Amino acid sequence: MGDERTNLTLLAEKMSPLLIDPSHLSYCPAMDLLALAAQDERVHVFRLNGQRVFGVSKKEAVGGVTDIQWNPNGQSLAVAFGSSVCIASANSGKIMYEKDYPTPTKAPICCLGWASNFTDAAAIRERMSSLEGTAVLDDLMTSADETLNPQYALDLPIELAFVDVASTLPKLATLPVAGSQGDVFSSRVSLDTLFKPSPIGSADRADVLIIGHEDGTIHLSMSEDFSIGKFRLQDAELNLSDSKPFLHCSHPLSTTHALLCSRMSTGVQEIQLVPFDLRLVSIAGRQLSLLASKITELHSLHRYLRQVQEQLSTEIRTSQDLPSRFMRNINETLLEKSDCTWVNAAYHLAATGHCYPEVKEWLVDELGERGHKRWDKAVNVGYENVRRLTHESLLPALDRLRVLISRLRGLSRFHSSDFSLGLSTLELDNMLDSVNCLQLLAHQLLKCAISELQQFAAFSTWLRHEIEKQAADPMSASAQEIAEKDMSFDHSGILDYIQGAMQHTQMLAYTLNEVDGGRPWDLEDEGGPIFELYKGQMNNESSGFRSQRQLPGLAGMIQHFEKQSGVFFEHISETQRRSVQIGVPISLGVGNPTCADMRMVDAVGNTHS
Repeated sequence: MGDERTNLTLLAEKMSPLLIDPSHLSYCPAMDLLALAAQDERVHVFRLNGQRVFGVSKKEAVGGVTDIQWNPNGQSLAVAFGSSVCIASANSGKIMYEKDYPTPTKAPICCLGWASNFTDAAAIRERMSSLEGTAVLDDLMTSADETLNPQYALDLPIELAFVDVASTLPKLATLPVAGSQGDVFSSRVSLDTLFKPSPIGSADRADVLIIGHEDGTIHLSMSEDFSIGKFRLQDAELNLSDSKPFLHCSHPLSTTHALLCSRMSTGVQEIQLVPFDLRLVSIAGRQLSLLASKITELHSLHRYLRQVQEQLSTEIRTSQDLPSRFMRNINETLLEKSDCTWVNAAYHLAATGHCYPEVKEWLVDELGERGHKRWDKAVNVGYENVRRLTHESLLPALDRLRVLISRLRGLSRFHSSDFSLGLSTLELDNMLDSVNCLQLLAHQLLKCAISELQQFAAFSTWLRHEIEKQAADPMSASAQEIAEKDMSFDHSGILDYIQGAMQHTQMLAYTLNEVDGGRPWDLEDEGGPIFELYKGQMNNESSGFRSQRQLPGLAGMIQHFEKQSGVFFEHISETQRRSVQIGVPISLGVGNPTCADMRMVDAVGNTHS
């Protein structure tokens, strides 16, 4: 055996213009792509012919790249920067997920492992036996052929749970590059990657991301963005004190994973093999994969809603900036000479036809036709963008959120006596109740935008008319023609806009909790469903009745929903953490962590890294 050598075929050889860090190389398991870390603290992905596909970098990355790992399906690439992990899509090259994994000692990440585990290993082994050697294990993991999947006993509730209803919903609209979420929602490819339907056979396996820190802390996540929690190797075994994980391996048919760790012992590097069992994969079964994918989608919808809310607020404020500057200019003059404001003077002009001399001078000499066009364009664009964002982004996202939570609620009710998933029907009911409030808010915002846009259209036409009227010679024929148009205006809409949206748009109340008077409504004090209370109070405010409590706007309701979701996620993670067990370490003697490899082989002889 010692004389036998394996001849490896050279696939490609290229000279790189970058200085490469040889300790961080990763080959894609599904495509001919090679990810490598360069000394410019970026990760570059190349094809075998040397063509650069995309790069992954992080602003203000502390410590540079510490590890690289591909998803087992080859569709995502995880890159560790210091104590954070960025997950980029292999299709678009954009960072889809970015999360910080802090530890008490602020230790950086030193090891990444990304593995797939079959949720029913016995069924997979039986299926492989029935195929009689016509397919290998990798075929079952990567093939889209349904005939290769295990044949489970027919179970209508289970099959209904895996029906992907969300794939029939309209696609979410792309968003401008703005807000705290970067450009992840700015392209169609990125959105389709985030909210893609589950591929065939994905319910039969669960993807596990293992993140190891230099202080021995291990973080477990599933399906990109479903965090199980963190574990300390030192808490599991005294022999693991000061151990630093540097290599991970697993096998799809085994829930037991292995970590190679190193620690200094009497001046030399001691290598330890640390097994840990993810019993949650076999206990929760196929439902675990469904749960992980839906929670990841729920996280993505959180981020999408947050960026829509930020974009709505930006559009509303931007649309009011220019009119506010115009009104500040005339207000200073009017307060100084006539002891009134532009709102008083404009209302007086629209109601009586009498124009103050200061207003006439401002309309003709300062505002003029050019200023009116700028005012009209700024406000019209703002209202149209608010209407588009609400109708094309906010409401469809809330519809998708309702379907997703209803699906989880059905799973919770069907497994009400099974505590292996950690689902709470009551928590999901409260989350659904908050979605109802958000939908009510979105519809009110849409109605408000349409109403104020109509009022502004009447006001803008009237303002243009007044500019022309005040600029014309009273004795000319054009002045008589202008005067004849006075009766064709929507004076009701003009007056409503002057005393309402012109000085303070109601849309801000729906997005940023900016309502005059009243104290904020503490949603945590209610402790249960709030939709009926919310709807009743909103109806009262629409009728002119002011409450002492201020209704939360879109930002407040999204924050409340995120808090509810955080409690829901934590209960699930806590349940799954109980099914993780770290085993007794096995000492492998003295070794060099920089040149080590590891494979896991099952009883039949199938090998997996």
